This record gives sequence, C-alpha cells and structure tokens, in this order.
Amino acid sequence: MKQFAIAFFCGLLATASAMAALQPVDQLLQQGEAAYKQGDIDSAIADFTKVIALDPKNTAAYLRRGLMKQLKRDRDGAIVDYSRAIALNPKDSNGYSLRGLAKRFKGDLDGALFDLNQAILLNPKIALAYDYRGLTRYAKGDPDGAMADFNKAIEIDSKTPDSYCARARIFRSRGDLDAAMADCNQAIDLNINYVPAFIERGYVKTDKGDLDAAMADYNTAILLSPKEASGYMASADLKRIRGDLDSALADGNQAIAVEPNYGPAYKSRGNTHAMMRNWTAALADYRRCCDLSAGGQDYPHLYIYLIRARTGDTEAATQDLSSYMKSRKTPPLGDWPARIAGFLLGSITESDLFAAAGSPPTSSQGQTCEAWYFAGMKKLLAGDKENATTYFEKCVATEKKDYIEFQLAQSELKALGK
Repeated sequence: MKQFAIAFFCGLLATASAMAALQPVDQLLQQGEAAYKQGDIDSAIADFTKVIALDPKNTAAYLRRGLMKQLKRDRDGAIVDYSRAIALNPKDSNGYSLRGLAKRFKGDLDGALFDLNQAILLNPKIALAYDYRGLTRYAKGDPDGAMADFNKAIEIDSKTPDSYCARARIFRSRGDLDAAMADCNQAIDLNINYVPAFIERGYVKTDKGDLDAAMADYNTAILLSPKEASGYMASADLKRIRGDLDSALADGNQAIAVEPNYGPAYKSRGNTHAMMRNWTAALADYRRCCDLSAGGQDYPHLYIYLIRARTGDTEAATQDLSSYMKSRKTPPLGDWPARIAGFLLGSITESDLFAAAGSPPTSSQGQTCEAWYFAGMKKLLAGDKENATTYFEKCVATEKKDYIEFQLAQSELKALGK
C-alpha cells in the first residue's frame, strides 16, 4: 500500500503549492514535504496539522495529512482527513481516490468502490483511481474487472509502475507467468526502487521454480525498504517452501519488529508456527492478526477454527467461526472463503466445496489446492486418517507451493508418517 500512496503523493505535490495562498502555510507545506521525503512521517503530520490550524480550509493539507496517516496505517484517521477535504472541495477527485484506497484496506470494499467510481466520474483520466478500483475489484473476487481497470490505467499513463505490478498479480493467478514476469520487469524498469514489483517478481520466480532468484528479489526489497514488513514476509514464505522454518520464523519476528501493528505480519508468522505445529503460538498470532486487521480476516479465522478443533475445543470453535461469518460485511464475488467455512461448519457438502473451487469468477488451481487441504483436515478431525492422507496428497499434487495450504498438507503428511 505504501508504494501506491507514494506514487499518488508525487502527483499531489506538483499542484498543491499553488493552493497555498499564505506564505507561512506554503513554508509549512514544503517543510512537511521535506520531512516526508526524509522518512519522518510524524514531523510531516505535525507540519500539515499546523497548516490546518492556520488555514482550516486548506484541502491540500488535509489530503497530505491523510496520506501520512495512511502510511502509518491509521486508516480511520486518514479517512477523516480525506472526508474533510471532500467536504471542502467535492469536485476534486483526489480525495475520493485516496479515501477509496483507505476504505479498501479497511475491508470496506463497497465503500471503496463507491468512492473510486466517484473519482473516475469526476476525472476519467486519473490513472491511479483505476489502479485503486482494480485492487478493490480483485479483492471482491472480480479479476476480469480488475484487469480492465489496470489496462485502462496503463492506457492513460504507461509510465506508472503500480499498474504493471498489479496486473502481474492477475497474470500470475491465471498461470500466465511469462506475462506476469514481463509486467514486473516493466515496473522495475520504470522505478528501480519500487519494492512491490520485486516482491511480486519473487512470487513469479517461485512459481517458475527459480527459488534462488526469488530470494534475491526479496532481499532487494528488504534492502530498499528495511522498515516495512512486506519483504520479510515474502522471504519467510519462501523459506517455508524450502523447509527452513527456523529462518522463516526469524523473518516473521523481524516483520513484526518493524511493523508491530501490521496484522498480516502476524498471519505470516502464524503460518510458520502452524508449519512447526506450534499450535498455541499459531493461534495467538492468527488472533492478533484479526485484532489488528479490519479486512483480510477470513483465512485467519478458518485456521483458528482448525487449531481449536484439533485441540479439542470444537464446540466453541464452531460457535466463533459461525458468529464471524454472520458478522462479515458484504462478501466478495464468488465468496470462496464462505464456501470453505460453510463446509467446515457442515452447511455445504464436500461435493459442493469442490464444485465451488472450479466455478467462475474466482476459480483457480489455488482454490483446488485449498479445497483438498480443508477437506483433508475435516477427514483428519473425524479420525479418518486414510482418506485424509489421500486428500493431502492430492493437495500437494496441485504444486501450488506458495499456498500455505500446500505447505500445511505437506506437514500433515509428514506427521502421518507419509
């Protein structure tokens, strides 16, 4: 998210100075910009707050302060600032674009789509609004709509790396690794310091089986942005694939050390603990992820259910997962996680689960991998080790090595003596 925000920020700076009528305000804006460029986000927030005190109708200051808050993952605070900017200038697409991104990362996908549609209506030529809407559509399980948005963003501005990196994700999910690699390379050519492209290219290389080259990309991401969790999390993912769980755990610890309030970092470390069959630690990390993350809680809740069920807390686990599913906001298209939860809770059959895994719009070999794993776990929890073994073997046969379900299936087979 940080890299997307930075790209927008560069465009915002190009026009904002003209909006500052007062010299002290102009100086504070420049001072805040300088603090941001030096990585001092707190000082930048302080400077933009002073601007607002001097000029309460300065929309640029609200947008900038909101962006700084978003970089600190204070999405609620960012949304408040963006909303103020929108109230002051409802015809400015920038506020809607940024508020839409903040809502997307809070898990409010419908709210994000509303804002991003409004931004595009106000300014059909703002490429990043299409990027943000594409990310939202992808999160809602609409890869075709997302692809259309990323293509439109590239049509409008072919020099922004965000669009290529985001589009690469869709190509990778479809198995078109050459196209994904080309887009990652294009993003890096446009900005040699663009961290998400190195991470995405690492995932592509992992899928191609070039694990050493993938690790080199993750190491580059860490070198470029050592205070962000994403590079350490990607490195941990690869080390789990290689079976180097101690090193994966060290990366997970480092990810949390640099961003202690970033929920996905706890999910990543929880995955490593689960691979190590350290259920208590895994459970704590998945719960912490859910506490910190407004969105992205579906799979942690599924893993929490499985851990509690296997440790004898099935009744409470069932009640909690059922309550969570009922409390979710509008689900994404296809809603694959809800199918898994329904299967675990007994409301849909195994055949229904596998049928959903192969159904559009979100069908993929990855979903098939997940279906075999969760179905295998249900067999295992029922004491049917023979069929559980068969299901885990079929999960592993999908070769979706970057999926935690693939890795967990391997762990279960090892525990079963296979």
